[in-house]
Amino acid sequence: MSKLKSLEANEDLNKEMLRAALSTVLDGAQMAAFDERGSGQRDMENWAAEMQIQMTGMQLDDEQTAAFKKIMREESQGSMDWPPTEADKLDELATMTVGDFIDQQMEQAERTAERLAEILPAEEVEKYLSFARQQMEMFRMQLEMLSGG
Repeated sequence: MSKLKSLEANEDLNKEMLRAALSTVLDGAQMAAFDERGSGQRDMENWAAEMQIQMTGMQLDDEQTAAFKKIMREESQGSMDWPPTEADKLDELATMTVGDFIDQQMEQAERTAERLAEILPAEEVEKYLSFARQQMEMFRMQLEMLSGG
Protein backbone atom coordinates (compact mmCIF):
# COMPACT_ATOMS: atom_id res chain seq x y z
CA MET A 1 0.00 0.00 0.00
CA SER A 2 2.82 2.43 0.77
CA LYS A 3 4.28 1.87 -2.71
CA LEU A 4 0.96 2.90 -4.22
CA LYS A 5 0.87 6.07 -2.12
CA SER A 6 4.46 6.79 -3.09
CA LEU A 7 3.62 6.38 -6.78
CA GLU A 8 0.62 8.69 -6.39
CA ALA A 9 2.77 11.29 -4.63
CA ASN A 10 5.39 11.06 -7.38
CA GLU A 11 2.67 11.39 -10.03
CA ASP A 12 1.30 14.51 -8.31
CA LEU A 13 4.81 15.94 -8.04
CA ASN A 14 5.50 15.20 -11.71
CA LYS A 15 2.23 16.87 -12.74
CA GLU A 16 3.12 19.94 -10.66
CA MET A 17 6.62 20.10 -12.17
CA LEU A 18 5.18 19.79 -15.68
CA ARG A 19 2.78 22.64 -14.92
CA ALA A 20 5.70 24.72 -13.64
CA ALA A 21 7.78 23.90 -16.73
CA LEU A 22 4.91 24.82 -19.04
CA SER A 23 4.38 28.03 -17.11
CA THR A 24 8.09 28.85 -17.50
CA VAL A 25 7.92 28.23 -21.26
CA LEU A 26 4.82 30.40 -21.56
CA ASP A 27 6.46 33.11 -19.45
CA GLY A 28 9.47 33.06 -21.77
CA ALA A 29 7.24 33.25 -24.83
CA GLN A 30 5.32 36.17 -23.36
CA MET A 31 8.55 38.02 -22.50
CA ALA A 32 9.87 37.39 -26.03
CA ALA A 33 6.63 38.80 -27.44
CA PHE A 34 7.00 41.90 -25.25
CA ASP A 35 10.57 42.29 -26.47
CA GLU A 36 9.61 41.81 -30.12
CA ARG A 37 6.85 44.42 -29.84
CA GLY A 38 9.31 46.79 -28.22
CA SER A 39 7.34 46.93 -25.00
CA GLY A 40 9.09 48.51 -22.10
CA GLN A 41 10.36 47.05 -18.87
CA ARG A 42 7.28 48.39 -17.08
CA ASP A 43 4.97 46.30 -19.32
CA MET A 44 6.93 43.16 -18.47
CA GLU A 45 6.95 44.01 -14.76
CA ASN A 46 3.18 44.63 -14.77
CA TRP A 47 2.57 41.38 -16.59
CA ALA A 48 4.82 39.46 -14.16
CA ALA A 49 3.00 40.97 -11.17
CA GLU A 50 -0.39 40.12 -12.69
CA MET A 51 0.75 36.53 -13.29
CA GLN A 52 1.94 36.30 -9.69
CA ILE A 53 -1.42 37.55 -8.42
CA GLN A 54 -3.20 34.92 -10.51
CA MET A 55 -0.85 32.09 -9.56
CA THR A 56 -1.01 32.84 -5.83
CA GLY A 57 -4.79 33.10 -5.89
CA MET A 58 -4.78 36.48 -4.16
CA GLN A 59 -8.01 38.45 -4.34
CA LEU A 60 -7.09 42.13 -4.76
CA ASP A 61 -9.10 45.18 -5.70
CA ASP A 62 -7.71 47.70 -8.23
CA GLU A 63 -6.03 49.85 -5.58
CA GLN A 64 -4.40 46.83 -3.93
CA THR A 65 -3.30 45.51 -7.33
CA ALA A 66 -1.62 48.82 -8.17
CA ALA A 67 0.12 48.89 -4.77
CA PHE A 68 1.19 45.24 -5.17
CA LYS A 69 2.70 45.99 -8.60
CA LYS A 70 4.56 48.99 -7.18
CA ILE A 71 6.00 46.97 -4.31
CA MET A 72 7.00 44.09 -6.60
CA ARG A 73 8.68 46.52 -9.01
CA GLU A 74 10.60 48.20 -6.18
CA GLU A 75 11.63 44.90 -4.61
CA SER A 76 12.75 43.37 -7.89
CA GLN A 77 14.90 46.41 -8.67
CA GLY A 78 17.19 45.55 -5.78
CA SER A 79 17.87 42.07 -7.09
CA MET A 80 17.96 42.84 -10.81
CA ASP A 81 19.30 46.38 -11.08
CA TRP A 82 22.94 45.63 -11.77
CA PRO A 83 24.91 45.50 -14.99
CA PRO A 84 25.87 41.97 -16.09
CA THR A 85 29.50 43.01 -16.32
CA GLU A 86 29.74 43.90 -12.64
CA ALA A 87 32.49 41.47 -11.61
CA ASP A 88 31.72 41.13 -7.90
CA LYS A 89 28.02 40.45 -8.51
CA LEU A 90 28.91 37.83 -11.11
CA ASP A 91 31.44 36.28 -8.71
CA GLU A 92 28.80 36.18 -5.99
CA LEU A 93 26.34 34.42 -8.29
CA ALA A 94 29.01 32.00 -9.53
CA THR A 95 29.93 30.90 -6.01
CA MET A 96 26.38 30.75 -4.68
CA THR A 97 25.01 27.33 -3.75
CA VAL A 98 21.42 26.33 -4.50
CA GLY A 99 20.67 26.62 -0.79
CA ASP A 100 22.16 30.12 -0.70
CA PHE A 101 20.08 31.14 -3.71
CA ILE A 102 16.89 29.74 -2.20
CA ASP A 103 17.63 31.43 1.14
CA GLN A 104 18.25 34.73 -0.65
CA GLN A 105 15.01 34.43 -2.61
CA MET A 106 13.02 33.60 0.53
CA GLU A 107 14.57 36.53 2.41
CA GLN A 108 13.44 38.80 -0.41
CA ALA A 109 9.96 37.21 -0.35
CA GLU A 110 9.75 37.82 3.42
CA ARG A 111 10.81 41.46 3.01
CA THR A 112 8.21 41.85 0.29
CA ALA A 113 5.58 40.18 2.51
CA GLU A 114 6.32 42.70 5.27
CA ARG A 115 5.58 45.52 2.85
CA LEU A 116 2.51 43.74 1.49
CA ALA A 117 1.19 43.37 5.05
CA GLU A 118 0.81 47.15 5.12
CA ILE A 119 -1.72 47.08 2.26
CA LEU A 120 -3.22 43.58 2.17
CA PRO A 121 -5.14 41.37 4.58
CA ALA A 122 -3.04 38.76 6.40
CA GLU A 123 -4.57 35.83 4.46
CA GLU A 124 -3.52 37.39 1.12
CA VAL A 125 0.02 37.96 2.39
CA GLU A 126 0.12 34.31 3.51
CA LYS A 127 -0.96 33.23 0.02
CA TYR A 128 1.99 35.20 -1.38
CA LEU A 129 4.46 33.63 1.08
CA SER A 130 3.04 30.15 0.62
CA PHE A 131 3.40 30.47 -3.14
CA ALA A 132 7.01 31.66 -2.77
CA ARG A 133 7.83 28.68 -0.52
CA GLN A 134 6.16 26.29 -2.97
CA GLN A 135 8.11 27.74 -5.90
CA MET A 136 11.44 27.42 -4.09
CA GLU A 137 10.65 23.84 -3.05
CA MET A 138 9.74 22.95 -6.64
CA PHE A 139 12.96 24.60 -7.80
CA ARG A 140 14.95 22.51 -5.31
CA MET A 141 13.20 19.28 -6.38
CA GLN A 142 13.72 20.01 -10.06
CA LEU A 143 17.43 20.54 -9.49
CA GLU A 144 17.64 17.33 -7.47
CA MET A 145 15.93 15.43 -10.27
CA LEU A 146 18.21 16.95 -12.89
CA SER A 147 21.32 16.21 -10.86
CA GLY A 148 20.21 12.69 -10.03
CA GLY A 149 20.32 13.45 -6.31
